[in-house]
Amino acid sequence: MKKFSVAVFGCTGNAGRATALFAIKFANGRKVALAGRNESKVRALKDSVCEELGHSANNVGIIIADAKDAKSMLAMASAAAVVIACAGPFQRYGEAAVEACIKGGAHYVDITGETPWVNQMTNKYGEAAKKANVSLLSFAGYDCMPAELAMYLSGEALENHGGGMASLDMVFVNRGGGFPKGTLNTVMDGLDGKWSIKRSKGDTPVVPPKFKTAQKSAVSPQRWLLPQWSHTQEWTVQNFMAGINTVALSRSATDLGYEPFSMNDRLAALSFVPGSGYVRSILTLWGLLPCIGYQLTTVMGALLLIPTIRSWFKGWLQTYTYSGLARGRIACDARAVSKDGQSKVDVHIGCRGDAGIYCTGLFAATVAWTLVDVYSSPGRHKEKVLTGFHSPVAALHGCPQLFTNLKTAGVDMQVTRTIKGGSKERVAISKL
Repeated sequence: MKKFSVAVFGCTGNAGRATALFAIKFANGRKVALAGRNESKVRALKDSVCEELGHSANNVGIIIADAKDAKSMLAMASAAAVVIACAGPFQRYGEAAVEACIKGGAHYVDITGETPWVNQMTNKYGEAAKKANVSLLSFAGYDCMPAELAMYLSGEALENHGGGMASLDMVFVNRGGGFPKGTLNTVMDGLDGKWSIKRSKGDTPVVPPKFKTAQKSAVSPQRWLLPQWSHTQEWTVQNFMAGINTVALSRSATDLGYEPFSMNDRLAALSFVPGSGYVRSILTLWGLLPCIGYQLTTVMGALLLIPTIRSWFKGWLQTYTYSGLARGRIACDARAVSKDGQSKVDVHIGCRGDAGIYCTGLFAATVAWTLVDVYSSPGRHKEKVLTGFHSPVAALHGCPQLFTNLKTAGVDMQVTRTIKGGSKERVAISKL
């Protein structure tokens, strides 16, 4: 019996704090540990979160763990049923938690979007995790839970309609927010070439071969860079998350047994216009003018490819912080079409909180508590949970508790199916 149900490692970072907040909020009397290498910072974080929630600190403990100290990491994993890893960039700090969880018998959840790193960990530790009956669930934050939920709900709603899913078009909306420091450091690592990982002979590729063509097409210049008119009746721009989402979806779809389908991952430019609505849509040509502004901003971002400017930016990052926006909101509106073209499904995923901090914390904490629920209670379908490295929905889709917990956490999920020449019907998620 583990001392703690959930431990949040890297809790003193911005995304780590939000994850700790939701882990404690959803604990319902169960014990949570806040883990990090600096005891005074962890204690201050504990006091701050408990005060914000008006929550007693009696069931909240502290674990001192350092990614550079294997013994301390193993002690953390041995004490917790589930570890949520928030310390990034994961290419720098992530492996220690993975290895400790396998050895310590703890299930693992992380908030990374570093697809090459996840693939490296899958090749290195996937089989060992299966033998240890440990679930390692990456991509559990905004990277890439809304996209994976949209894909799964669409695919299941079309399972017996028109030969399955032929296409999935996603439009993301972000109301308020900014870039977390960890995300920007990860981007810098990518520009420095640190995302490049050599594969050994026999290693599985980052993108499963079955989905390679579909994933490559989704991020092709002609499809990704130019403004597009969307099923949401507005112009959209490239989603900078597309390179991560489409890889994660390709891996998840393979686990779920889906046949290849085309993917389109877009961002509503109007989400950057405060108070945008129908009238403002006309004034902005339904988002076309914000699209042009977004494209210009993207071009300016390309200046980071210049080493001198990147060096200056890294220096600025040393003092940068972003604590998130609790009153923000994210949404993913997806449309999937069946292979015979006779059926379509519209899926809406939405929740409060900005993408990089609060939304990420909410999703990661919910996934962690779902693992606790499934593995600790009889009749919760634990035999259906995938062990080894997987994304959360692929690993937990057979457990109704995942969708119950998401709804309880405030995630809005709506599925509507339309048959050509027929009526529109709301599809109950419990029936999928």
